[in-house]
Amino acid sequence: MKQQSKTLLKSVGMTDTSLDKYVAGSLENKLVSLKDCQLLLNTININRIQRVIPRELESRSLLQPILSSIFYFLSVLCVAKYKSILDSVEKERADLSLPRRQRSSTSSNGSQSPQLSLELGSLPLEDPSSPPPPLTPDTLRFSRSDSFGSSVASASDLKEVPPGEKPMQFFGAEGVLHPPTTVPLNQAVDVSEQVSVSLRLAGGCLCQVLVDHKSVLSKVLTTVDGRNLLSDAALKLAEANSTVEITMLLCSQEWQTSLQKTAAKYFASLITEGRHITHISESFIRTLAMNVSQSIKSNQEISTNIFTKYEEGLSLFISDIIKDTLVDRKMKKAELLRHAQTAEALWRKLSPMVDNCGSFDFTLFKITRHSLLWRLDLKEDSHRRRLKTLPNHNGSTHSNAVRSNPEQLAMEDKSSFDPNLLLSPLPTDEDRLTDERVGEEEGDIIVENKETPQVSLDCSMIFLSYVLPGTLSFTKQHFTFTADDSSTEYNKVSQICDYCPLSDQWLLASVTAVFSRYYIHQFKALEIFFNDKSSIFIVLKSPSDRKTVINLLPKVGIGPNYGLPQTRSVSLSPPRQLFKRSDMTDKWIKSEISNFDYLMFLNTVAGRSFNDLSQYPVFPWILSDYKSKTIDLKDSAIYRDLSKPIGCLNPSRLDQYLERYEMWESDSIPSFHYGTHYSTMAFVVHWLVRVEPFTSIHIDLHDGFFDHGSRLFSSIARAWNNCQVDSSDVKELIPELFYLPEMLQNNNKFVLGFDEHGEFGEELPEGQLNVVNDVLLPPWAENAEKFIEIHRQALESDYVSANLHQWVDLIFGYKQNGPEAIKSTNVFYHITYPGSVNWQAITDEYQLKALEQQVLQFGQTPHQLLLEPHLQKHLAIKEFPPQPKSKFNPAIVAEVNVSLDVPIGCLHLSSTHSLIAITYNQLFGIYKWNYTQGTISQPPQISLEHDQSNTASLKVRLGDPLDQSVSFSSSCFDVTPAGDYILSCGFWDSSFKVFSTETGLSVQSVFAHRGIVSCISFSPEEGLHSLAGDALVATGSHDVTVLLWRWSGRYNRIVNQLGTSTQSSVNPIAILNGHEKTITCVAVSASHGLVASGAKHGCCLIHSTNGELLHKLVPSNPWTHPHIIKSSPQGHFIVHYADQKGCLAVFSCNGKQLCYKGLGEPALAVSVSNDGQYLVIGGFSSRVYVLLLDSLSVVHAYDKNESSIRSLHMSKDNRFIFIGHSSGVVSVFATHFWRT
Repeated sequence: MKQQSKTLLKSVGMTDTSLDKYVAGSLENKLVSLKDCQLLLNTININRIQRVIPRELESRSLLQPILSSIFYFLSVLCVAKYKSILDSVEKERADLSLPRRQRSSTSSNGSQSPQLSLELGSLPLEDPSSPPPPLTPDTLRFSRSDSFGSSVASASDLKEVPPGEKPMQFFGAEGVLHPPTTVPLNQAVDVSEQVSVSLRLAGGCLCQVLVDHKSVLSKVLTTVDGRNLLSDAALKLAEANSTVEITMLLCSQEWQTSLQKTAAKYFASLITEGRHITHISESFIRTLAMNVSQSIKSNQEISTNIFTKYEEGLSLFISDIIKDTLVDRKMKKAELLRHAQTAEALWRKLSPMVDNCGSFDFTLFKITRHSLLWRLDLKEDSHRRRLKTLPNHNGSTHSNAVRSNPEQLAMEDKSSFDPNLLLSPLPTDEDRLTDERVGEEEGDIIVENKETPQVSLDCSMIFLSYVLPGTLSFTKQHFTFTADDSSTEYNKVSQICDYCPLSDQWLLASVTAVFSRYYIHQFKALEIFFNDKSSIFIVLKSPSDRKTVINLLPKVGIGPNYGLPQTRSVSLSPPRQLFKRSDMTDKWIKSEISNFDYLMFLNTVAGRSFNDLSQYPVFPWILSDYKSKTIDLKDSAIYRDLSKPIGCLNPSRLDQYLERYEMWESDSIPSFHYGTHYSTMAFVVHWLVRVEPFTSIHIDLHDGFFDHGSRLFSSIARAWNNCQVDSSDVKELIPELFYLPEMLQNNNKFVLGFDEHGEFGEELPEGQLNVVNDVLLPPWAENAEKFIEIHRQALESDYVSANLHQWVDLIFGYKQNGPEAIKSTNVFYHITYPGSVNWQAITDEYQLKALEQQVLQFGQTPHQLLLEPHLQKHLAIKEFPPQPKSKFNPAIVAEVNVSLDVPIGCLHLSSTHSLIAITYNQLFGIYKWNYTQGTISQPPQISLEHDQSNTASLKVRLGDPLDQSVSFSSSCFDVTPAGDYILSCGFWDSSFKVFSTETGLSVQSVFAHRGIVSCISFSPEEGLHSLAGDALVATGSHDVTVLLWRWSGRYNRIVNQLGTSTQSSVNPIAILNGHEKTITCVAVSASHGLVASGAKHGCCLIHSTNGELLHKLVPSNPWTHPHIIKSSPQGHFIVHYADQKGCLAVFSCNGKQLCYKGLGEPALAVSVSNDGQYLVIGGFSSRVYVLLLDSLSVVHAYDKNESSIRSLHMSKDNRFIFIGHSSGVVSVFATHFWRT
């Protein structure tokens, strides 16, 4: 039924436009209206109706409604057309009866033919009891309506009707219509022809329906009384296709009533069902359209997302390519730079050899030492001191940075021509980068990294006062920092400090310690220490990047020296946790470490760094007397009060600070006592203005000029006085004032200007000026070295040891912050404290930069390590001396006979308290050393006994006999600190060997020299720049070279540069050249990164451990036979010359002779105390002398022994001296000077 209804609606001409109107009308609850129904009578629409006439239906119940509806619809069309024809005929007749003019007007107003219209609505019926009128042409009457179904005939339009008859009713959409007028007979034929022609198709279809489905329609077309209207006559008319007659028949009352009674109801039902179907279809279409729209929208969103992701992925891919390309470009540029640096290093190796600092002393190139420019080596020793100065090849006297110069000084500056210019000029930057032959000729020096970076992170390197943005890249064996050469800081640093690691590469195996650091109060930085004594300070973008880098670095913790496990979690720990877990405080309290080392420990774990001038290590003012001619370090009156901040020492100035704190009224800035800080970037540069690179930084901070001479650091006494008087000066000291005399000397001859004040800050007479040159020292210090020596002794004095904990409370402890800081008048400007600024809350980039610069300039307070008072140090307790064991010499407290009449050539006391004695016939003995301190009731217990558990002791010879060209001495042997291995040289095969003291057998033979190895030196690495058990070994040979080797504590053997152990061969890490004769003595100091060596009939040279020749040791007398060289923990080298009757000379690590002394006889043995303060010598006179190392004055001379002294060794605590005699006896002397 629904399908047939849809087809019927389609067949009546409901085109797409009509369908749209129908759908719109249905939504507005209006009747459906079909306009211009003339189109329904054309061939196409009639054919459509014919095609939907059912032929066969399974359900007979559906046949009758459909046929009735079709028949009713066709009837409406036929009758409507018939009525339209009659209206047009009537109108023509009326026009003919009018006058000509009126007719013309009428014609012009209504020339259009009436339009056939059909409105489907409710169909009201007339009274069915009235009989239908006769169907004759004479009695046909029609309505004048222009539109079928839109009007009803009026009573005035009707002619007379016979009594008892009703006028003929014509049905339409609005009900029964009455023809208004009667058509004359002579016009009926024309009307019949028009009807026949117009309704040919519709009438034919109607007749066909009647004929084909008479059985069905007969049930519908019945009268009121049940009579069938489909009589034989009607059927015959239908069969004859008599359109006019059938149409006339349909106009009858009976047919009208019948159609209205049944067919119209079916038709109305069909329309209702069609509307329902339309509504359902509309809902379906709407839902479908909505789903399609949503699907399209979803697909568009998916497409947009896919496109967006594609764009993002493509953009990320392109950015990665660009980034990788830039990194690759930077790495290649960095590699070229490293090649250039290597070429320059080769030049630096060669150039010193042709001046008086080298062996090849050509008069053509002879220059004075003072014409060289020097800079501070930024590498540290085991005590975190930076003692060395290096030639500053590209340095400058900064003559253009002088603010004002008298004419005479300008002339002197012009006349002081640098003789270095006589040498070949150094290669320029362009030459360095274009010279490709360097890499080919020195391929063994340049190590190119062909590995692909696995991880790259953006970061910045902090170099003193500069921030260098760049990239940190990691491979399997290396990591590299490549600076961004487009940054302004890069260009500035490259011009000021050409030795800054702008692009450098490090072995992962060379990392010895990793600290997490704060930078501008943000916990996202790292400080990495290396075994070459260098370190770098890296700032990452976030704390997570810092953790990533720590996980990529070796698991070394913060090194082995602070008593913490070497794990990554230790490297990630904050300062306070490191301090609590460390054992350094216990060591300091027990006097096992010095005050200097403990202060450096506190600074290190609190985040202070030599790499960042804004967080430089801070030390206290110690002395207060800088005017006296002499000084007594035992007098407590000469010391500064360490329980008070530097700002509280002057009572009058203290009142100003207290008043400021009480009167402060700002709501945004907390109250404070001091507007400046005790440690700032400017203060550090102020102290070190005479030493490069700090000189260049000072000039850069002052816009390219030196500061005014009266504001420069020019006097120790004046600096102390300013800290007592000037309300804006509360600075403390820096570590260099306790070990670096070069900071007090103007060795580079900078023109620093003039000072209008005297040594103590007094005003000079008008017109009188002092030239600022070397720092003016207190009267009690004759030179810079003496001042540093006394200043360091004052730091280690009993008074400072007993009170240092109070100063620690102020700077690092519980008085640093909070209520205790207020009570102690120790509150600084708030942004100097960690945690005072919420950096994540600052979104304005300009505000952030301004605040960061403010923090950098105001200074930064160290991180608080203690929340409770620091413990006080225990001072040394007086001990009872041990009882002598020899009547001949009361100093002997123990004695043992090692080998009868065979001299003892080498002695070594191991960390396991075993004494190893090596005889001239290459036997070694191991003896157990036991010592317990005495009390009042119990004397000290001392014993030295042969170790019977060692089967090799005094039984196994250490290798083959030495070559005849080698003189047996202590220089031919050395022992590892634990005493488990002996290193020996002098063999005929040009090797040196490693022997195990457990078996006496050789475990390694090392070949590299082209001549017999004549001397050997072993130096363990200590401090942050060392791995447990690692050491350096130096060997001198007849081939006039010194080779430097790396000893691995992990493998207990000589290893390669990468730290790998191979059984076949190893290579030296450096080759030291410069000598012309056989090397007779050598001493390596791993702690300071230096090697001193002496040649037969030649000079002594100092090299760095990377192979650079630094200094030639020139004694004040022309001594040319160096016999013994020893290194001191203070960085000094002691050289014994065998000229004439023997003499000693002490040189600083920077090649300066500090003192010398004639001995009267050659010394055969020399030993240096563990603290570097004393020197013990012995020789043919059979006497042992103890000398102060800094002056070579004799502290104590022991009684003469039975035989000559061939070897000496001092215990670590300086309490005992072990002496090897030519008779084969080992004696132990007790000392008393260690208490002083």
